[in-house]
Formats: sequence, C-alpha cells, structure tokens
Amino acid sequence: NVSLNDAKREILPSPYFDYQHLDLDSVSLSAHDIIYDQHLIRASVDEFQATECYSGLEVNQLATKFEMEDDLIRVNDLDLRLGNDASLAGQLSMDLNVLDSLHTGFADADLKLCIDSANLYRLVAPYVPTLTKYWEGRKVDLALQGRVTNDSLDLRHLDVNIDQHLELKAE
Repeated sequence: NVSLNDAKREILPSPYFDYQHLDLDSVSLSAHDIIYDQHLIRASVDEFQATECYSGLEVNQLATKFEMEDDLIRVNDLDLRLGNDASLAGQLSMDLNVLDSLHTGFADADLKLCIDSANLYRLVAPYVPTLTKYWEGRKVDLALQGRVTNDSLDLRHLDVNIDQHLELKAE
C-alpha cells in the first residue's frame, strides 16, 4: 500500500475520492527518463495502475509525460483510464499556487474527459453536491480548453454530451 495523509484536513466519508487522503492498493508502476533534483521532477510514466481504498476508485491505466519545476506542473500526452470506462486525455499545465488561491498562478487545460456518473460522483460530489444529483445514472462526456487566472475562467472551448441525447457546445 501507498498512503498520503494531510493531517490538517478532515477525511471525506466513503465513497468520495479525497485528494488530501489517499490509500492506494495493488500499485503497479513502470516509468523511464526519471530526473529528480532540487527544482525539477520529470518522468515518462508508461503505466500506472492502482485502487484507491477509501473511494474504491480504480486507475486501470495512467500514462503521461510529467514534469514539475518549482511551482509549475506540466502533464503531456495524458492517458488516464478509470474503472467503468471513464477516461481523461490531453495536456495540462498548472501553477501550484492556483490550488491555494486563484489570486495568483494559473491553470491551462486542453483535456477530453469521458466519465460515467459513478466516477463523477466519487470525484466531484463533495465539492459540487447540487450538480452531481442531476448527473446520477448518466454518462457524461466533457471536452474543454481554457485557462484559470486571477479569479477568472477563460473557456475557449466546451463540449458537454449527456447520455448522447443532450449536447451543449460553447466556443
């Protein structure tokens, strides 16, 4: 098992995915071109698999080129597949300061997300409870491109498809 625990934060109840408290089981990792020094962490992850014990979230496949330099994270060629055929693919770059306050930092995203309601519920419900109750039992496909900076969201592209019956597009 691999565990991460932020003692300053309360643990969310099961089945929610808790970003501050992770307990991974059945971990398998294959990576190459790994660099680690004072200011840089870089790796090409060929394959990562695990099950998060609290939420039951299954990572069936994770492959990416990951780089973290000082407070900047870049994730390129992302291929993430979760249980129940949920997937996330694309690129993401983010200033870690954006996690503490949207007054500083930025996050750029060019992502395609295909997720079922069970995984959506685990990942999002604790943070957006009113929205998730409408998505129960539905298949949601989401593609987005945008940037978060200085308390604003610049969304260049949004494509939402729910149950292949309802589609929302914004450019």
